[in-house]
Amino acid sequence: MDEKRIIEAALFISARELSMDDLKKLTGIAAPGFIHKLIEELKNEYAERGSAIDIISINGKYVMNLKENYNEKVKDFAQEVELSPGALKVLGYIYQNKGAVLKSTIAKRLGSWIYPYVKELVQGEFVKAVKHGRTSRLELTDKFHRYFKKEEAD
Repeated sequence: MDEKRIIEAALFISARELSMDDLKKLTGIAAPGFIHKLIEELKNEYAERGSAIDIISINGKYVMNLKENYNEKVKDFAQEVELSPGALKVLGYIYQNKGAVLKSTIAKRLGSWIYPYVKELVQGEFVKAVKHGRTSRLELTDKFHRYFKKEEAD
């Protein structure tokens, strides 16, 4: 299989940023420089064709994003899945941090773009915001656990 397309598929489907270790395991490629080269090739392919999709790096991890100028135009289609891609990314980050994390920590880690998505998650009752000093502690709710329930292993 084409490792570049495997990376592309993983970035497309993932609700979280993928680390170099994630991509090494996924592709079987041990050299981080080669993986970085493949990601740069993907970024260039998207840029050359004027794609609405972008691949960005956040603290050394990679994520596929919709370019900001397209969000407003296509947001109505995201409602079919109940949560926007940005909200799913924030939700994935909270989940990876044992189901509770400070909003300020998420903003430092992912960036200030998270605030409207946090509001979306709170309004959708997937996350509960509990005042914690000057910030809020975001905790996964029962609705989250029901909605994303994993099948129990037999």
